[in-house]
Amino acid sequence: LRDTLASRLTPRLGVIYGSTELGMMTAADPETFARHPDSVGHVVPWALAEAVGGDGTVLAPGHTGELRFQLLGRFDGYLGDAQTTAERLRDGWYYPGDVGSVSRDGLVRVTGRVDDVINLGGLKLLPEQIEQVLETLPGVAQAAAFTVEMGGAEPVLVAAVVPQGESFDEARLLSQARERLGRRAPRRIFRLPALPRNELGKVLRRELARRVRDTNPPAGS
Repeated sequence: LRDTLASRLTPRLGVIYGSTELGMMTAADPETFARHPDSVGHVVPWALAEAVGGDGTVLAPGHTGELRFQLLGRFDGYLGDAQTTAERLRDGWYYPGDVGSVSRDGLVRVTGRVDDVINLGGLKLLPEQIEQVLETLPGVAQAAAFTVEMGGAEPVLVAAVVPQGESFDEARLLSQARERLGRRAPRRIFRLPALPRNELGKVLRRELARRVRDTNPPAGS
């Protein structure tokens, strides 16, 4: 989308990142965005940003964890929803539910959602990181990584791909994925004509898992 806007509308693209609750939290002018296209810009002067680990420990600059923010104008909570208030507001910080990093000079990178983190026997993965690698493989136009129960004791990591062209060789793609991803490689790769998405363009991973289960039921079911 950004490349299309730059080529068809204007190369003077800026990026902001924020939330309904707090408003704008980061901003990137066209020059910053050109130098760091994988970022959402620097933290605005009236905000603070940190990445924290699972135990709430503040991570060193550049390390990936759950993002949290403080702004001058904070809100008190969600009306009639004490549970969400407790999840999002902790110790004076707002947790939007995003995973990312904050550099030493305040440059923020958002790499995924906390809810999308995949835990495979203690190995925590972001599906977006797997998908970015898969989409660099020859013959792959789009990819989505997710877990699904396929008859074992634990869910397994699989991927759905939209091929670029007519050819599709699961064994070849799996071999290439294992070379690039190691333990993070999917166990199976399934071909789809298109990835199911919601009205905002987000891939519906639960729908993908349902389709895989329906077409590949566990043995004995």
